[in-house]
Amino acid sequence: MKPWTKCCRCEATRHFYEDIVGMPLVSALKETDHTAGRQTPFLHCFFEMGDGSCLAFFQFLPGAMGPATNLPPDGIDHHVAMAMSDFDDIVTLKTRFDMLGIAHCGIDHGFCYSLYARDPNRMLVEFVCDAENELEINEAAAAAALGELAKWNRKDYAVNNLERGSRRFALPTSPLDEIIKVVRGDRVRQPLGRP
Repeated sequence: MKPWTKCCRCEATRHFYEDIVGMPLVSALKETDHTAGRQTPFLHCFFEMGDGSCLAFFQFLPGAMGPATNLPPDGIDHHVAMAMSDFDDIVTLKTRFDMLGIAHCGIDHGFCYSLYARDPNRMLVEFVCDAENELEINEAAAAAALGELAKWNRKDYAVNNLERGSRRFALPTSPLDEIIKVVRGDRVRQPLGRP
């Protein structure tokens, strides 16, 4: 797996993912793109995610491809989630974000705990750790998934995640205003469903 995005500042991106998050830069390939009708040098950086997969970023020369502005500003539209095997890693990362003044928020989803932050490219990144009984939770969810989708399609919008905010994790859910600021990003003042 190799999700990727275009970035404008590879060094700031490297600092965030390698120095703060702990994902080592494992490759920085200098290549040339020919799709714009001319040779355009670019840097292709890969950050290892711990399971052998990588998160990849491209940086083009200034003015060559325009700014990296194609990410939806609202994390509800698009974000990348990375699994953390130990909840202590979430706590450590939150402490680093606190020390460095990086805006973040946490949500106890019941089946997992998610710590959200924006990287230097303004991409929303979710660091997630499953509950200790994840196998039991996932088996029950898989057994109910088709039925729940059918209910949704019949306009039955009743909440079925009754474990949300269950406090089974050592960190609480952040206040709503912090969640909105981090997750909604640049669209904080716009209601859901509005461009």
